[in-house]
Amino acid sequence: MNDDIKFNFWLKLNVELITPKEIQVWANEKILEDNNDQFILDICFLKNDEEIRNYLTKLRRVDFIIDETTVAINILKEYISKESSSNLYEYIANIDLIASHIRDPDLTDLLSIYGNQIELASLGYLKISVEQAFNEFLQHLNKWLEQHT
Repeated sequence: MNDDIKFNFWLKLNVELITPKEIQVWANEKILEDNNDQFILDICFLKNDEEIRNYLTKLRRVDFIIDETTVAINILKEYISKESSSNLYEYIANIDLIASHIRDPDLTDLLSIYGNQIELASLGYLKISVEQAFNEFLQHLNKWLEQHT
């Protein structure tokens, strides 16, 4: 199996865009197409969600030969298209995790600036609400994505 898929599953699982069960269902379907692929075989024979999480976590991503940026940008686009979590800070932390694989200075600045703005708004130091700061962040993030997809 190519490394793009392994990285894609690992990152999506970490930001809850996919469940271990969905990965196992995918593997069970793929085994019919290629019953010699070690990755697919491994996933098929894992017993539970925790084993799948551990397996994907232990993959050595440094050995992957992929363009992490392209995969991560697609995952970021998918992630922000879903409704934001009730836990705003977890949602932003997941965006940070995805962005850490993109390594774009403009995106890093955007996350830093709006992370600070959201924090200051939550402490009452700004005249805008956390929701307004977050919505402004999402607008700029969407503009950044438009330029990079």
